[in-house]
Amino acid sequence: MERDHPPIIVISGAIGSGKGTLLHALVHEMNLSWVPTHTTRVMRRDDPALSRRIFDTEATFLRHEARGEFIESVEKGGNRYGLLRADLDHELKANHPSIIELTVEGGKAVAREYPNTMLIFLFTNEKLRYERIRHREQNKNEVDLRMKEAYEEEKIARKEYDYLVENIEHHPEQAIEIVKRIILERFPEFQPK
Repeated sequence: MERDHPPIIVISGAIGSGKGTLLHALVHEMNLSWVPTHTTRVMRRDDPALSRRIFDTEATFLRHEARGEFIESVEKGGNRYGLLRADLDHELKANHPSIIELTVEGGKAVAREYPNTMLIFLFTNEKLRYERIRHREQNKNEVDLRMKEAYEEEKIARKEYDYLVENIEHHPEQAIEIVKRIILERFPEFQPK
């Protein structure tokens, strides 16, 4: 595999799988730059602690999309999400190993364009995901839609992702350690903090 850019680690997983907790730990424990993604959804109360998002207006998002500036963009749950090529390229040009939270389709799009990409899917049991989603104050229809989307994403990830890691209830430290080990095995040149 050609390695013409620093490592990129894509973390995907269903809503409520614990991606935010995992990403925060990896950014703080390893030399990773967390590349932001863009969305049109309303900011939730847990976003400052658990995500790295840029909250665009619909018009701004559509303007980026029309110009072809996204590596990938998608609509989920009535909101738009996307990764600007310029945001990722900025980190890579600075020679920063990067981590990104993306949908499974987004992860696949990045891996097609950037050959030094590792795809990791985080999953947890359905009951725990359902409880976490409900705590985010979404209505039942939204919760049901997100649970269905989660099932479909996991099915694709099981076929096309490099690694699937289970985030066991009340023990995120186990998933964090597994992912750190996977990163260091795949990228031996990588130096954690």
